Amino acid sequence: GYGNSYVFVVKTDSLGFPGPHTTFGGINIDRGNCIRKTNDNGYIITGYSNSFSGGGYDIYTIKTDSNFVQQWAKAYGGNDWDFGNCIEQTSDGGYIICGSTYSFGSGNEDYYIVKTDSNGDTLWTRTYGGSKQDIARSIIETSDGGYIVTGVTQSFGDTLGDFYTVKMDLNGDSLWTNKFGGVLTDMAYDVLESINGYYIICGETKSLGVGDADGVIYQLSFSGITGINYTFGGTSFDNFQSITERPDGKIAMTGKTTSFGFANGNG
Repeated sequence: GYGNSYVFVVKTDSLGFPGPHTTFGGINIDRGNCIRKTNDNGYIITGYSNSFSGGGYDIYTIKTDSNFVQQWAKAYGGNDWDFGNCIEQTSDGGYIICGSTYSFGSGNEDYYIVKTDSNGDTLWTRTYGGSKQDIARSIIETSDGGYIVTGVTQSFGDTLGDFYTVKMDLNGDSLWTNKFGGVLTDMAYDVLESINGYYIICGETKSLGVGDADGVIYQLSFSGITGINYTFGGTSFDNFQSITERPDGKIAMTGKTTSFGFANGNG
């Protein structure tokens, strides 16, 4: 690209060798944080931009066809900074985006949820959070037609950060919230709905486990009641940033470690 930084998309073959690639953006800073395949075999990308914004940064969302040719691009936000961290296509053909906003809400930085139609036009927005920093990392549509979003809060609980999960109905209104963590820093990165009837969330914890930080997963019931949790890691820093479930119900997580591997100490 010709700007300060561009959204960069690369398609690989099954062995990981790069094939088609392209860039999106303007003359300033543009970043892609999440990409998903869409029902028409195209792609949807979200992140943030100050090339196309009404404020410092806006959520920047791009829809492409299967060859990465742009079909439309939209910016969402207000007069301050707004960031997109995750996007999913919804059963109605539209999209649900989560991130954070300094433009709206009640605090320093709040969860920012944007629901759009299939053309990217806004249907509704919601903010969740308190007087301090709250950042949404992952959102999915749930089997009941609503949504669940998770991330980190410094507004509720200790100010170092706790997992903060909000279950919403189809209109984005809160059904329940859940806070998980201890007296140190705890951050959620991803959420899934399990075939066994639970929500499972992954992230990092300094309150639990044995190291500087450990990867952690924990379970929520469909009514938001905290269930079992497990930590993984060594004596240094470890976390999970993504979680998925196989058809047989087994769970896989991935993230970063400074406790194990050839790059012990560096990550």
